[in-house]
Amino acid sequence: MASLPRILAKGVANMTLVIVFCIGLICRLGQDTQSCLLFLNKSQELVIAGKLQIKVLLGTVDILGYKVNENEPDFIKIYSPMCNSLLVMKECHGREIEANENSKVIAFLKSENDYSSLSKKTLKRILHSSTVIVAKQLDDWHCDYVTSFAPFNNLFNLDINIPQISNDQSNQAGEKSQDQNLKLANDIAKTLGFQLLDKGKCPLSYHHTPEDWQKITNDLLNLHQNACDNRPTDCKILICGGKDVGKSTFCRYLLNSLLTCFNQVAFMESDIGQTEFTPSGFVALNIVTKPVLGPPFTHLRQPSLSYFIGEASARNSPTNYSQAITKLFERYMSISQESNVLIPLIINTHGWPRGLGIPLLLDIIRITQPTRILQFHSPTIKNRNLPILTKQFLNHCQGWLTSTTLLTDNLLDGLMTANETNHSPSNIDDEEIAQSQTEDDQGNVDLSLSPRDALEIDNMAFITSAIGQKRKAMNYVERPFPKALKSVQTIDQLDGDDEKPSVDSTDEMALVVTIVNAVHNASAKKQLTTFRPADHRDMSLLSYFSNLYESPNRKLPVPPLSTIMPYLVPYPSVAVHVIHQEVTSNQVMYAINGSVVALSCCDPSKLLESERPGLSKSIGRQLLLPSYGLGIVRAIDAKQKLLYILTPLKECNLKDINVILKGSVELPIYSLIGNITGHVPYVSTDFSYHITGGGARKARHHVLRRGIHK
Repeated sequence: MASLPRILAKGVANMTLVIVFCIGLICRLGQDTQSCLLFLNKSQELVIAGKLQIKVLLGTVDILGYKVNENEPDFIKIYSPMCNSLLVMKECHGREIEANENSKVIAFLKSENDYSSLSKKTLKRILHSSTVIVAKQLDDWHCDYVTSFAPFNNLFNLDINIPQISNDQSNQAGEKSQDQNLKLANDIAKTLGFQLLDKGKCPLSYHHTPEDWQKITNDLLNLHQNACDNRPTDCKILICGGKDVGKSTFCRYLLNSLLTCFNQVAFMESDIGQTEFTPSGFVALNIVTKPVLGPPFTHLRQPSLSYFIGEASARNSPTNYSQAITKLFERYMSISQESNVLIPLIINTHGWPRGLGIPLLLDIIRITQPTRILQFHSPTIKNRNLPILTKQFLNHCQGWLTSTTLLTDNLLDGLMTANETNHSPSNIDDEEIAQSQTEDDQGNVDLSLSPRDALEIDNMAFITSAIGQKRKAMNYVERPFPKALKSVQTIDQLDGDDEKPSVDSTDEMALVVTIVNAVHNASAKKQLTTFRPADHRDMSLLSYFSNLYESPNRKLPVPPLSTIMPYLVPYPSVAVHVIHQEVTSNQVMYAINGSVVALSCCDPSKLLESERPGLSKSIGRQLLLPSYGLGIVRAIDAKQKLLYILTPLKECNLKDINVILKGSVELPIYSLIGNITGHVPYVSTDFSYHITGGGARKARHHVLRRGIHK
């Protein structure tokens, strides 16, 4: 068993350090403990619970793909709540600290405080470590605000019962003592807002990085590190697959890995039900410069460009959705061309593996023309899988707005998929992608169904099978990763000297499709709490609106929204539109009162004047408008014809807003009623939530029943 970490804690003049040894000496001086020193041994892995910020003084650690070393100028913020698999910190320095390096730690301590009271024995401990870290308490208002609501009170709960080893179970004399010392160390760490858990004994689910992920990111990084002096022309990576297969976590891992080599990484949000940097309902383009070490609600930011779709799915607005993707990609290309360095693009797609989700995914692929497609495949839950993205599939199936002509000849000629025997899941067989076929007299498979024809087929089952010829009949070469942008090689060529046929090295548009094993759970351990996707959307929305409170009012208990000064907006200065619903003009204000709305801008010449003077304007139903963010219609003054709107947007952005859009995004009910217990008028709980008619109405106009096909 790897030795446990050594945490040092000591009270000093300017910066409070807590110095504790998990093995050997325990020394604590001072009560006001705000930070600590953490010593990691070679290749040591620790599970983190809670939140903290760290700075590496010596060595290197890896956290969700991001390598932190002493060259990092600022403290790195880490969020590891109970709603996600806990983060793991792995020591990567790989060697013990040398005597001449000890001075770096001493210099830091001198710059921050008086270190003279530290014993020589304490300082010598540094030489027996591989990495030295300063860990500080992390005070974050957004997290405090989210956790102030009842469903999320225990997100950063540190009362974790770690199973202790008994005397008869101990195979080593010091193992039980190590458990006790770790408990003593965590008594200190808990006062700083985090807890360190031995990976081998952690009772909760924690993040484990699969070897596939490491292989993919290493090849992508080597691709650009080994590139010639000429600037690579493209690095666009699209991640696709069904829901709950690990796409979002992998996107964070890939983003962090790329940030170790690039100053900026572009991130395109196209999964509007599980957004990363915005509240749900948006498609957005973000330029990211800092690692994302936590769930989405911990790192929301203002996007470079965003469009409000208004729901957690694009099923009611597929045209606007695909058009918005086009606009986002145009913005990325503009930013990329203006930059003197390569800005990689990560495209996270929706987890909709059937029906309308297939044409929309094809639109995204054809609009962005990625250089890499990473398709997540579940070997156990096959109804979550997309059809295998073969050359035939991309070449023949129609998108919602795009046709196959948008796939250039060079792109299709370079299309490849991962070699099954080397890297793709071993249980994807020929039968899975060729369950049935429809052929004409010449034996050609008819794949030219329009999306509207396809939607008549229940759950795209027929389409999924129709695109699957036997792999041996496909006219393309199977290869996984390219080693360089203009030289495509197999994984065998990366690991050995086997000669394989390769794509023409002048083909810069070669597309690589790689099958990646799905990750349904990062480990076999359990979570303390279970959260649904709707809960994660609520957390992001609450975190977004926590910015309504200015610094003096950022305190607990949270003041009610009624204490915040709203903006007054006259009716005639804005157009009001309800997305996906037909609402008459005399009912629009009732519809938006008390609702979450998107604040957008439009060319004034395209706004439609109201038939009655003094009322709000309107817009065309299919008008696609960029959005700056969200607001809350707190109240409406019908006499003065004024809207009272709360929004965290800066005033410099408000001058351009002239359109208010209402979708289905709403504030959670517990954010409106406060933490009041007891009887609530007009609210009943003495019935089952699974009664007939209790859910949202779902209309399936384009889907026929299975029996009709027979």
